[in-house]
Amino acid sequence: MAERTSIDTREQILRVSSRLFTERGYRATSTRDIAEGVGIRQPSLFHHFSSKAEIMADLQQVEFEPAVRILDAARSLPGSASARLFCALFLDFRRLLLLPYDLGATTTAEVLNEPALADQRLVWDRLLAAQGTLITDGIADGELLDLDADFANRAVAWLIEGAYIDASRREDIDPTEFADQVASFSLRALLVDGARCDRVRTEALGLVEELEAAAHLSSEMCPSPPRADNQR
Repeated sequence: MAERTSIDTREQILRVSSRLFTERGYRATSTRDIAEGVGIRQPSLFHHFSSKAEIMADLQQVEFEPAVRILDAARSLPGSASARLFCALFLDFRRLLLLPYDLGATTTAEVLNEPALADQRLVWDRLLAAQGTLITDGIADGELLDLDADFANRAVAWLIEGAYIDASRREDIDPTEFADQVASFSLRALLVDGARCDRVRTEALGLVEELEAAAHLSSEMCPSPPRADNQR
């Protein structure tokens, strides 16, 4: 019974911390604020986490590491480069929306430049590099616009960040449908022929289960994808 309480308290700390970090900022949030939000004494918090940085690192790990697996695994999928990109964007964004945390602060400048979080910054850089590789593949294949790949990569990251913040403020979001919309919008902006978006989307949604398996995502993070014939 005591073990269950310990697990529950740790999870509560992560959830409350994620909300406070987003609302107040990482540096402006103290461990005392977090303890008060959870309803425990500050020394009790340190039984679960040694520091505020360790809490943030856990939140970043939950966000970053599965994303890297998804993006890396997407390169080995069959089909077109644009479908692989759509599939990865859709699957990872839906995963983020299903998590019980508010991850709006994990990639802010104050967090990414925090020395105590340098290891997670390296994982974030790997994530961006993996996403950039998918975009570069699409440009090389002539499917995506011949843009500066670094700019296109960061534009997609900015779009996803903004869409996530928008979703976190709303209660009427269907994670699967919203991830579909975000991936469709991102792809349409990058395609040489935007009219191909619906065909690429249909191809990509047929790859979702294969990518889930290749990226070793847990089953609770993998609801059914939208119908491929539900055109956007």
